[in-house]
Amino acid sequence: MNYLSNFSAYYFTHNFIMVVLVFISIFTFFILFKSFYGLNSYGLYSGASLLEYMWTIIPLFIVFVLLIPLFFDYKVFNEIDQNVFCVSNQWYWDSDESSNVFNFIPTVLNSYFSEALIFSFLVGSTICFNLTSNDVLHSFGLNSLYTKVDCVPGVLHSLYVDFFYSGIYIVYCTELCGVNHSVMPLFIVIN
Repeated sequence: MNYLSNFSAYYFTHNFIMVVLVFISIFTFFILFKSFYGLNSYGLYSGASLLEYMWTIIPLFIVFVLLIPLFFDYKVFNEIDQNVFCVSNQWYWDSDESSNVFNFIPTVLNSYFSEALIFSFLVGSTICFNLTSNDVLHSFGLNSLYTKVDCVPGVLHSLYVDFFYSGIYIVYCTELCGVNHSVMPLFIVIN
């Protein structure tokens, strides 16, 4: 797994912001160098009104330019492929989704995972996980995608995940919810 896919809009956004920050740093060091070595040209401005305009207009322009990629990355939440409702209990996951839930457990897993829930989805699908808890605070931790959402009793949280790569993703409860919180995984198989 890569940290950030080259195909995602976030990769472009991070690179673009890095270029802007480098430009701002070079410009700032140039102004500091110019002011320290006596190359000042303060006599050109009367009352520094032009400088004040530039201090206002340039940061405003930079903020608008940095916001442009966010408009193109906006995803309408109605474009999801499947809704999955997951309820966390001590110490297992439960779901009302029966079409993509499998009951087989790979033989490489030990007996602690015999009650594990296994989902199967297609590559490139967008899944909405609706998460809640029945008893105590749990956490839906999808470590390979750097995602963690708390499952709070009485509160429904939604997590939208795009699966771009095939593989087996393991969801752990990353909140200390009791004695066996480390043995309540949820497996997501992407074909």
